[in-house]
Amino acid sequence: MERLSLLVDEHVPRVFTGALRSTGFDVTTAQERYGQESVDSSILDDCAETGTVVLTNHRDFVRMANERDHAGVVMYTDRRFRLDDPTNPAGALVEMNRYYSKDGMANTVEWLDNWR
Repeated sequence: MERLSLLVDEHVPRVFTGALRSTGFDVTTAQERYGQESVDSSILDDCAETGTVVLTNHRDFVRMANERDHAGVVMYTDRRFRLDDPTNPAGALVEMNRYYSKDGMANTVEWLDNWR
C-alpha cells in the first residue's frame, strides 16, 4: 500500500520526523512548508487541497477537523510513547497505514496511541 504523505506540525520533535522519513514516509514539516509562522487552520485547509495528512499532538486540530473537510489528522498524546523510543510512533504509523489508504484517511481523526 502507498505510504501516506504527512505534514508534521511544529510540535512534533525532529527525531520523530527523522524516524518517519527513514521508514519511507513522505514527510514535510510545517516549518519547511510555511516558514516560522504557520496558522493551524491554514495548515489543515492546505493539506486538504494537497491530500496530505497532518501529524500533530496539538489538540486544536481535532476541534478544527470536526468543523471542515480535511485529508486526515493523526494525533498522538502520550509523551512516553515517543520519548521511550522515537521509532515507536513511526512503527505505529506504519501499522496504521496498512489499514488506511490515502483516501481512507479523508475526514478521519486517528489517535496514533491506539496503534501501538
